[in-house]
Amino acid sequence: MCVKIEKHFKILKILVIIIMRDFFDKNLFQEVFNSNEFKG
Repeated sequence: MCVKIEKHFKILKILVIIIMRDFFDKNLFQEVFNSNEFKG
């Protein structure tokens, strides 16, 4: 039972990391793009 919960937790953690990374990547990209436009 403990192993099952650990496996599910691992999968959940990976999913959360992927979703958060995707979300932050989009925001960072937008910020960089905007700052570059202002500089140019």
